[in-house]
Amino acid sequence: MFFSCAPRHQLPTPSTPSAEEDNNAPAEDTAPPLKTLLLRSCLHSFDIPVFQRSQIMVFAIEEINRNKLLLPTLTLGYRIYDNCMNLQVSLRAASTLTAGLDDAMTDANCKGLPPVVAIVGEPLSTHSIAIARILGLFSIPQLLHYLKKVTFTTHFGERVAFDENGDALAVFDIVNWQQMADGRYIFNELYKTGDIMLGGVFSVHFKTIAPELLFKSKPEQWKCESFDILLFQRPQSMAFAIEEINRDPFLLPNITLGYRIFDNCMNLQVSLRAAASLIAGQGDTVNDNNCTGPPPVVAVIGEPLSSHSIAIARLLSLFSVPQISFCASSPLLSDKREFPSFFRTVPSEAFQVIPKIIQYFGWTWVGAIGSDDDYGLYALKSFTEEHKKFGCIAFSEAINVNDKSNLKRAVKVVQQSSATVIVVFLTKLDVSVLIKEIAHQNITGRQWIASDSWSAFAALASNENFKYFGGTIGVTARRGVIPGLEQYLLQAKPDSDQNNNLLKQFWEKIFGCKFNKNDTATKNNMEDSKVCTGSEDLKSTKTEYSDVSQLRATYNVYKAVYAVAHALHNLNNCEHGKGPFEGNTCADITKMKPWQLLHYLKEVHFTAHLGERVAFDENGDALPVFDIVNWQQTPDKMVISKTIGVFDEFTISGQQLVINEVDIFWNFNPGTVAFIARGLPDTFNEAKFITFSMLIFCAVWITFIPAYISSPGKHTVAVEIFAILASSFGLLFAIFAPKCYVILFKPEKNTRKALMGKDIGKNK
Repeated sequence: MFFSCAPRHQLPTPSTPSAEEDNNAPAEDTAPPLKTLLLRSCLHSFDIPVFQRSQIMVFAIEEINRNKLLLPTLTLGYRIYDNCMNLQVSLRAASTLTAGLDDAMTDANCKGLPPVVAIVGEPLSTHSIAIARILGLFSIPQLLHYLKKVTFTTHFGERVAFDENGDALAVFDIVNWQQMADGRYIFNELYKTGDIMLGGVFSVHFKTIAPELLFKSKPEQWKCESFDILLFQRPQSMAFAIEEINRDPFLLPNITLGYRIFDNCMNLQVSLRAAASLIAGQGDTVNDNNCTGPPPVVAVIGEPLSSHSIAIARLLSLFSVPQISFCASSPLLSDKREFPSFFRTVPSEAFQVIPKIIQYFGWTWVGAIGSDDDYGLYALKSFTEEHKKFGCIAFSEAINVNDKSNLKRAVKVVQQSSATVIVVFLTKLDVSVLIKEIAHQNITGRQWIASDSWSAFAALASNENFKYFGGTIGVTARRGVIPGLEQYLLQAKPDSDQNNNLLKQFWEKIFGCKFNKNDTATKNNMEDSKVCTGSEDLKSTKTEYSDVSQLRATYNVYKAVYAVAHALHNLNNCEHGKGPFEGNTCADITKMKPWQLLHYLKEVHFTAHLGERVAFDENGDALPVFDIVNWQQTPDKMVISKTIGVFDEFTISGQQLVINEVDIFWNFNPGTVAFIARGLPDTFNEAKFITFSMLIFCAVWITFIPAYISSPGKHTVAVEIFAILASSFGLLFAIFAPKCYVILFKPEKNTRKALMGKDIGKNK
């Protein structure tokens, strides 16, 4: 492979050969060797952004080598050349790559693999035309055959394939060069200065709106919509924890923590930009003070979504910046080779807990739905493998809720399937779309099982949706208590500082008003809107924002901040000469590097206010303890997530899963689900046999009426006898024949345990 890293080249200067060289070398061979040509040609103008491309190739190869599923027994290598934007250098580099650097050719060389099996590059079209003619002479038919047919999906859902001409799919971005008023991207954020800064990436808004490009005025920035007041509780809890730590005389004394928290608007691109801005800083200039002091942020709290965390963790790990997520539960993130700086205060075993719940209730015939991304696909695969140990999968659907045809097809599968227990691995945003479609199709009588990413949002089943999703059973993080948080939340006030613009947006959302702004467009839109004064009484409101009775993800945020604080405290208390770094040295907290904090974060161990132990295992995961919740309606019609059980992997009693069945609200007959499957395939579904027998019975007696009336004399008796016999034999064969089949050909199913749906699930 070769890239252009030096945009200018300098021709090599001919040198006079020595007498010895002149006698031993042919006079006509005056071309300098490749190494000399490269060294002499690329003397100026090293392009740093272009160098990133070659580094990305190295990164991709190393990532593939760590992948257990892609080329598991092979290790890829690379040899990368810089062409210095020179055609002669490019041609020589291509020839060297195909021929190899060895001058001698042996049997081993001939029988083994070629020096390289493929070349990535050249970047310039004119150079590529010349090089492609050379490489075409040495084509490798076997690899070319498979390369022509290759098709796969990237981590972010992009399809990669080549058409019959070897071209990529024709998809382009239309871009516009622009600069914000102060030269930087404007985030929705919360900010407070400190000696040491912590970064945060949270989801507060649910939608991003692209600016309209009319080419008549300067385009505006992307906008975020659908402010969620419940989710705003999470970044506020991070600010609360930091202020609480700053008041603590024993934890990090004489050091003030600050924070910069960004809203990702549930958008991956915004998340990546937020993470990059946090670790690079918001300033445009770099001076000695920036280089010698602490980094812009020493750790990042977030991102909440697993699919986003996978992308951000790859970025942050390049700089060894610790990331502590409070929601991302995908087991993929437990791989320390892939994500060495990733930690989380939520357990990663949620996918393993759901099969245990289903087995507990004896549900052996279930369906599954997941998002068509890293999180959903891995969840479906993990769940399917676990459930097949004791049951069967009716269907497994990966959906993209933004694709309406794909969503409707999946909902149709749910509607037509005989499985009434359905497990769903989606985010809150995605599942809200699914719920609307389920309600639109009027699909009732289903027992929904919620993953930890949406099980805590019981408000999704409010009002008319309770008919469809009331009684949902889910797995979620353990509920916690944070003394003083409610008072802090109700003390929030709008801030005129742009770095705290989330407070203004929250104020406008909760009071249904708008603050006065100077721009004309906003003034026009405010004509029919109530004007915010900033003196509205927040304490008089009663919303999800100030409800601290179900602190789950919020409590995990709180623990994540304290984990960083304790790691910083341990780093600061290091004894000189007994440190963990080279030469038994300690890190200076005023000049520390993120990788030094990473060392202490791996070993952090403390007890929270209520006696809960907080620590990370060797994979950076929290201890596997979950609450089992059930969506129920209170007398005042509010839908809540009521805790009905707990799963504790390391419980002293030995009983990992405990469920209080008396407290469960069922939105359908639970006995129906247990007896629908009974461990038999779907073709032996008892509900089907009852249905068919009733259809036969009804059909016989409906046809009997006209036949009886039209039959003369003694024939009426014959018609009556035929109807009785036909309906009886219909019932006999539809209901009794399958039981005979089990007795004669499946005797292992003819046991007490097999007949008890719940027991068969528990004893397998």
